[in-house]
Amino acid sequence: MSQLKAIRPFVTSTLLLGGVGLSSAALGAVQQVTGVPSTQMKNPAEAVAVTASYNVDDADNTLTGLGLNIHWDPTKLNFVSLTSVLATDKIAEGAGCTADVGDLDGDPSTTCLVPVGWLSLSGSWPNVALPVDLATANFTSNVVAGDSTNVRFSASSTAAGYTFSGTPAQVDGPPAPTTTTTTTTQTPTTTTTSTTQTPTTTTTSTTQTPT
Repeated sequence: MSQLKAIRPFVTSTLLLGGVGLSSAALGAVQQVTGVPSTQMKNPAEAVAVTASYNVDDADNTLTGLGLNIHWDPTKLNFVSLTSVLATDKIAEGAGCTADVGDLDGDPSTTCLVPVGWLSLSGSWPNVALPVDLATANFTSNVVAGDSTNVRFSASSTAAGYTFSGTPAQVDGPPAPTTTTTTTTQTPTTTTTSTTQTPTTTTTSTTQTPT
């Protein structure tokens, strides 16, 4: 509930500012968030860090902000914290799992999200070279051998005239154990016995004695 309260001022400001603030209307260019690294393999209980890298396809680094959601599957990843959150014009930062009741990222397995928001009234966000890292989400892994999960991204709001694109980061468990099957083929053995008979010659000698 605290995370939802944190994001409400962000949404309220958007409505009051109209065209100057953020809008969820899809009109043209794209604000992009990519999970870094794209893939990583972790054993159960090992630390997992996924960084949200931000870019814009028209290279404009002077927009009005972004409302970002970071999604994960709580059965496979234990959320620890957000770190290295971009401080420029930050107005909201969640501290734990908020239920993704609307399936905002289109993945029913990622039932948790943590929101982060930035809003620039002067339209100068983030005003640094792009791409730039917005935040790093830290977890411990529960991914078992042979399984995997994704950390995904969605937007609660975008700059006016922009849509959103999120590229997930994949977390793999260790390789599944391999099963080795041994097949033994027996070759029949044929034994040939050869018997050679040697002819036997018998000589009979008769001796006559004179009488």
